[in-house]
Amino acid sequence: MFTLVSWWKMRINCDHGYYSFFPEKREDLALFLELFSIELVFNRDHYTYSLLKDLPKYVISPTPYGGFLTTKCFEGTPQEIMKEFDLVYDISKGILVPTQSITYSGRIKTIQRNWISETAMIQAGTIIGTGRIVNFDGIFDFDLRKTVLRYWNE
Repeated sequence: MFTLVSWWKMRINCDHGYYSFFPEKREDLALFLELFSIELVFNRDHYTYSLLKDLPKYVISPTPYGGFLTTKCFEGTPQEIMKEFDLVYDISKGILVPTQSITYSGRIKTIQRNWISETAMIQAGTIIGTGRIVNFDGIFDFDLRKTVLRYWNE
């Protein structure tokens, strides 16, 4: 029987461009960090990028928020603030950017009632069809080197 998900996996959640990583085992995290040559930091119950961990729960305009100059005052979780200002974390640059600045077009394949990303890591803001993927929840499969999505939306 064919299975899409290997023994080595890590759950990835992206909420309005805020990435959270949930390794099942410590070695999953080590393998993931080595594979992508990235650094993640622990934040309460998940791992994330250091810039995202340090984001405040408020914005006082005109102050940079994660490197992006804001235009008004706002209070909320980092995810709510990123949604309000239409920002996502750019995984290649390591900063927050406007969602519209992401120009990559991707595809999501459907295999055995699963959605599979075209790339190993999904960049929030990627153009999929006529929209953009800014929210998703899935499992990174180390054997496939792809993310198997449980859900995604624009």
